[in-house]
Amino acid sequence: MRQDLLIHHSTQLLDKHFDLALSEESLAERKIPDLSALRDALAKVIFGMLDREFARLLNIMYRIDIDENSFKEAISSPHPADSLADLVLERELQKVYTRIKYSTP
Repeated sequence: MRQDLLIHHSTQLLDKHFDLALSEESLAERKIPDLSALRDALAKVIFGMLDREFARLLNIMYRIDIDENSFKEAISSPHPADSLADLVLERELQKVYTRIKYSTP
């Protein structure tokens, strides 16, 4: 499966949940961000949410279906925003992969 397709669809899902400025620009120009840029943008948004919008962050984690124990581990890590970004990105890529795999004949 093409990685750029997975990243593109994951970017759309993440933008829906997190309002990533990166994806607005990228999707408008049909540019696909690389995983590193997507992760960095996501970590930056999550970092702000940890301080100012924790309840909203919890709601998003529930909707994305992040395991509660994994969430707790990530929150208690030295860099919680980075750890959460990794969890979220991994989960969204899994969902996109599964959707594409089973929707294509």
